[in-house]
Amino acid sequence: ILVVPGTYNLTQPITISHSLTLIGANPGTTILNATGQANGIYVDGHDNPGLHSVTVTGFTVENANLEGILVTNASDVTVQNNIVMDNDKALQAGPPPSCSGLPGFEVPGENMDCGEGMHLLAVNHSTVSGNTVENNAGGILLSDETGPTFDNLIAGNTVKDNIADCGITLASHQAHTGIYDNTVAGNLSTGNGLDGKGAGVGLFCPFPGTRVSGNVVTGNRLINNGGPGVAMHSHAPYQDLNDNVITANQISGNGADNPGAP
Repeated sequence: ILVVPGTYNLTQPITISHSLTLIGANPGTTILNATGQANGIYVDGHDNPGLHSVTVTGFTVENANLEGILVTNASDVTVQNNIVMDNDKALQAGPPPSCSGLPGFEVPGENMDCGEGMHLLAVNHSTVSGNTVENNAGGILLSDETGPTFDNLIAGNTVKDNIADCGITLASHQAHTGIYDNTVAGNLSTGNGLDGKGAGVGLFCPFPGTRVSGNVVTGNRLINNGGPGVAMHSHAPYQDLNDNVITANQISGNGADNPGAP
């Protein structure tokens, strides 16, 4: 599906339930304004089991109440060369922070960031590359509420100025599923998580039985974030935060760790 240049004021999220390629003319000229909508683009494998082989490229996605781009329970998804900005509008700063309108399967751990700008939930063998993700609550989130998230590539993205949370987050929110064998490579993560609220890249196990293991964080520039360049937190018993590799990153100008972060 080829989408010509223009600003499209969405009356509902663009929901993808079948294998297809959705191509905008250019992210600078093909703009999805999701004001008042939960998401801009939703690749919905949660309600369409077995969803695979989806590509989304060439859009600006902005002003959604929750995620700009949400992918659930899918495989072989490519999200490439998009601008995802100014989403997470439903976030209330609190304290404590809260987010209205989240679906029931997303709630654990997401009240503080509305799912961030781009969210992969129970996704495998997929690629997120060449995107700019800016001015959302958080940047790119991988989580596992409805199934494991594994063998994904997060590469070559610019993730900046998402001030309420991390730039790139791998967070296990469900016991016995997990975030594993993903690669985070060659990204720029900067200006995220002001006042210690978020790291350049975060690997988090906040609940008993959660798992973030076997991931590789390599070749990234992680600079001037409010929290550490890379933060790894294990907050409860019976967790698996093992065998992650952090190598060959540029890490500079970041803030101190916040052990209370999720």
